[in-house]
Amino acid sequence: MSILSRTGNLCCFKLFRTHVKLVYAIKYRSNRELGVWAGKMLGERMQDDRGIDCVIPVPLHPEREKERGFNQAFMIGMGIASVLGVRVESGVLSRVVNTPSQTGLERGQRADNVAEAFELRDTVCVEGCHVLLVDDVVTSGATIRACMIELSKIKGVRV
Repeated sequence: MSILSRTGNLCCFKLFRTHVKLVYAIKYRSNRELGVWAGKMLGERMQDDRGIDCVIPVPLHPEREKERGFNQAFMIGMGIASVLGVRVESGVLSRVVNTPSQTGLERGQRADNVAEAFELRDTVCVEGCHVLLVDDVVTSGATIRACMIELSKIKGVRV
């Protein structure tokens, strides 16, 4: 049985100009509160999805997180978790390769760019859990897939 229990791109914000501005404000203008708010809005749409045990945000490389000051996927994940009443497990995955931005890359280049960029860290806390993997932007799905490859190594995890 695959670890992928259900895939869904919870992108309830279609890519209109205002939504691009929302993502931009969260990601590049350090608007942490807006990230949590967007996560809460997503969480509201997920309240019927029972069975999620925890949220795992896609990690940034430590250098990029230091540069940006925070991880936007973590902030969105905090908002989702607060609505669903679950925990955020940010120590499970680590980004060990400081990859260039995916912006402007073709689908195949995106997959190559993030291949082997992630490693598992503290996994005991999610063994046997149904986890929600959260990223701020999903285009080709390459980053999510790279994270799922790592998560699939954890005993009993479902993503």
